[in-house]
Amino acid sequence: WAGHGRDRADLCGLVMRAVTGAADQGTDLDAGSGFLKSLALEYPTADFKWLALSGAWSPERWADVAVQELQCPRGGLAYAYTEEGQRLAEAALPWPPTAVPSTSPCRPPPVPQPLGPDDVVLVHGAGSFGHFPAKKYGLPHEFNRAGLRVTHSCVAKLNAKVVEALSLAGVDCLPVHPLSCLLLRDGRIHSFFMEPIKEMLKKGIMPVLHGDVAMDATRKAGIVSGDQLVPYLAKALAAEIVAMGFDKDGVLVSGRTLPMVTRQMLPDIEYALGGSAGVDVTGGMRGKLLELLDLADLGIDSMIFNASMEGNIALALKGECVGTRIGRAN
Repeated sequence: WAGHGRDRADLCGLVMRAVTGAADQGTDLDAGSGFLKSLALEYPTADFKWLALSGAWSPERWADVAVQELQCPRGGLAYAYTEEGQRLAEAALPWPPTAVPSTSPCRPPPVPQPLGPDDVVLVHGAGSFGHFPAKKYGLPHEFNRAGLRVTHSCVAKLNAKVVEALSLAGVDCLPVHPLSCLLLRDGRIHSFFMEPIKEMLKKGIMPVLHGDVAMDATRKAGIVSGDQLVPYLAKALAAEIVAMGFDKDGVLVSGRTLPMVTRQMLPDIEYALGGSAGVDVTGGMRGKLLELLDLADLGIDSMIFNASMEGNIALALKGECVGTRIGRAN
């Protein structure tokens, strides 16, 4: 249990139960929902979560998960974790609509309105579409005119496929090619013509950017990764939520997902930060972390999460902790 505030209206806590096997998890979610409903009758404005955790875990691992869950802003939900640490889909329990507003750090936020294109800027990586031709032509270390043209053509094709898929799903979106609107200096974004992106958002259009080649004022040309674009756009647009998704459950160390990473922790975990699973000329996981830690130094937290798991993207866009939070120690 973790209590916050001086009265029952500000109560915040976790109810944690040991799971003895995979078959228990569905039952535990149902039991958790029932328990939370009963609790809500007695304390209608308090904020509690039910967690079903592996009984085989050490107390330290239970504590890590407890800290991570207490940092999440939304209670009134039941969760189950597999023995490998995967967080299963929640058993939803709508928060009582009569809840009294509170300044408690664990108070669930107001129910968010459906996200629209004016709320989201999407940046996708280049993947094999960009990394293979870039490596073939020696980019970014060598200036190669043909390499710039071929690499940009490849990533633009990927971007077109993403935009087309979004359009078929009913999303009003437009492509934004970094090559045409930004300039690097020593490999870092030096200037960025943001006005078209801002106008798209005002008109209800979701901008879709991607990793790309770019001209560089000092090195002739270079590569601007999606990892560099995300924090730059977050600062320029004062983003409320910054979420970077890929195919792992967050930052993994010794097979465990870290609930949080700060700059102070970096020397202790750097040995475990491998590159990407394929060809990558932009830095892999270490590159992602360094970009997001720079953003955290400015007071903007972010998360790295598993975007391939169904439901995670929607939860991330609501501010849920579905991976590793990148922030400051305080």
